[in-house]
Amino acid sequence: GADYTVSVRAVGAASSLYSDEVSIRYSAMYPTLRYENGRVYWHSVINAVTYEIRVNGGKSFTVTDGASSAPVTFDRAGTNTIEVRYVDDTGFESTWVSLDVTAYAIEFDARGGEIVSTIYLAKGDRFTLPSGTKKGFEFAGWYNAPTGNAGLYTSTVYEASGDTLLYAAWTGKTYRVTLVYDDGSDKTETADLVFGARFTLPVLKSDDATKVFAGWYSAENGGGVRYTDDNGVSL
Repeated sequence: GADYTVSVRAVGAASSLYSDEVSIRYSAMYPTLRYENGRVYWHSVINAVTYEIRVNGGKSFTVTDGASSAPVTFDRAGTNTIEVRYVDDTGFESTWVSLDVTAYAIEFDARGGEIVSTIYLAKGDRFTLPSGTKKGFEFAGWYNAPTGNAGLYTSTVYEASGDTLLYAAWTGKTYRVTLVYDDGSDKTETADLVFGARFTLPVLKSDDATKVFAGWYSAENGGGVRYTDDNGVSL
């Protein structure tokens, strides 16, 4: 197909300046694609009705005429092949034009939290890290080492030339519990406990010399789950 260079402007009471020039081709795809920051770009085809895009031979998706880019998502580390073709108003489907892009994996060790799926990025891609979820804990970010001593990972542009493994950090939530004396009185008190952390609760003394404190339980009369020993220390 023939190549054209097009520049447009709005005409009215106050006409605009001409736009930047755009290269287009009649009834044929340009043989080159461009990838940048999660999108694939191509030159427009004059009689195209839609464009089809697929990655690694997977299911294609369609964008309408007038588009010259589309978002793409990689599904593997290493070489990912992006392909684009156009469909015209007669139903003719052009041959695929392809571009190979190297992607790297960011894997997530949730450290006991819910599994977080691996993401794949090319160098220079902008991204937002996913959050994490763990029962009883607040998510405290992703780190380069399991202990969190290596520093919080805060990058928003992927600059590494290899795969990355990140580790979740967690902070236990604080819960307020009510302590019921269960000695015939109505006396209670409260304690703020951090989930997953050791704790010590008060040791009670009875006026009845035949009774000794045996720890804190989840039900009256020593029933249910035992939470502390007879010194009030968590089990």
